[in-house]
Amino acid sequence: APLGDVSFTTCTTCFYDIFLSRVAASSVCVEILQPPFAISRENDPSVTLTCEQDDDQHYYMYWYRRRSSGGLQLVALSHGKDTWDVEPPFNKSRFAMRRPAVLNSTLGVYFCSVSETQ
Repeated sequence: APLGDVSFTTCTTCFYDIFLSRVAASSVCVEILQPPFAISRENDPSVTLTCEQDDDQHYYMYWYRRRSSGGLQLVALSHGKDTWDVEPPFNKSRFAMRRPAVLNSTLGVYFCSVSETQ
């Protein structure tokens, strides 16, 4: 059952050297929309995680899992537009990850992030 969309903005600040001692900064911000979900389906044990972003120049997308025991684990990443490396038991489609079933070994909170460069 949908719980409502969560939207957040991530910004990257780049610094450039200009004339030996001057430094200029520019910021690039990308809005990321990751709808939360809760699993409560009787006949469909699969789960689809989606993540959308508003800048088509940010081809690199990362999916992380935070388990109840602590730290973040990278579970999937894109190397460019429509190119993914996905850790089993996951598979992929464009900007979504789909798992075949919910298992204790894959429980956790999932986050996505994007980057213009790797």
